[in-house]
Amino acid sequence: MIPNLIVIFSISTISTNVATVEDLFIGREPQGEYIYYLEANKSAALNQQKKNSLINADIKSNKPKASSRIIDANTYKLMFEVSTSFENDTKNIALSYIKDMKNNPERYSTLKSLLENKTAKDVFELIDLKTGEYILPIESNKNSASWIEFSHFNPSDQNYSMHIRFMKVEDERTLEIRGHNKFNELTIGELYSHWNKLVTKYENTPMKKFEHANNY
Repeated sequence: MIPNLIVIFSISTISTNVATVEDLFIGREPQGEYIYYLEANKSAALNQQKKNSLINADIKSNKPKASSRIIDANTYKLMFEVSTSFENDTKNIALSYIKDMKNNPERYSTLKSLLENKTAKDVFELIDLKTGEYILPIESNKNSASWIEFSHFNPSDQNYSMHIRFMKVEDERTLEIRGHNKFNELTIGELYSHWNKLVTKYENTPMKKFEHANNY
């Protein structure tokens, strides 16, 4: 079951009032993202006054706040995000994934009946993998792809994660729609269903060029 979530930031596909990582997060390095949508489990949300006290921000800044709340990137357990980027590094990563998904014959659609009620831990048991990463393609075409990443790197703990992603490259822009889950009890079907609603809404976001987002 999807836990209690809070929408931190949301704009339409035609809006130009995008947010940056610094607007909506603490504890995350920006990589040139322009954010359209951000949602996370409620316990990871902080108000802007708390952010100011944590990072000793200049609260006299005249820049309007994108949101009254922000996310602590070190404590969230479930997050959904829609963003665009014009960075070459991001574009190259997306193109590499798109190529890999095309060359991988597996598809979530053919395994859905088997996997939709499974957790990330269940998947590791099914494929008899103790630690590491397993990538399951959802679909791919000429300039986009979607997939699910299952990961578990520390054999001494029981923390498994699922990362579901859609990436689309158009000219110099990369659009990404993703969900990142660290709740062990969340099923693949639950994560997929919530994420797919965002894909339906944002996958055809009109091309708009933005500038000046930081990339550290």
